Amino acid sequence: TFLAFVQSIVWMQTVADELVATVAALGKVLGIKRALLGATVLAWGNSVGDLVADTTIARQGFPSMALAGVFAAPMFSLLCGLGGSLLYQTASQGTLRGVQLDGSLYLLFAFLIGNLLHAVVVVPTAHRFALTKRVGW
Repeated sequence: TFLAFVQSIVWMQTVADELVATVAALGKVLGIKRALLGATVLAWGNSVGDLVADTTIARQGFPSMALAGVFAAPMFSLLCGLGGSLLYQTASQGTLRGVQLDGSLYLLFAFLIGNLLHAVVVVPTAHRFALTKRVGW
């Protein structure tokens, strides 16, 4: 029923909030920056569902669909999730005060750009648009 659906969403949100709070507390105790935790531990945890879904789709005989999901799911998350949040922040307060970028985020951004350039430039030119096992590793 609809009530069970709403209750399951509430439970998932509660568990997710507690897990994020636990990781944040652990990071504070160990002296790890929040940005680094968000870009590694929390991002990996967020990607497990995509990994399972894309692997299942590929094993069912739809590798092109799985490959599209590898790029589309994170892009959708960034554009809608982050974009919507930043749009709301800007619309309600007129500015993005409180957003702080530290040095580790620039390094992570450089690796992201390198990975995207590899996928867009190296795979088409060096591998003739063929996604071999070597490209995956």
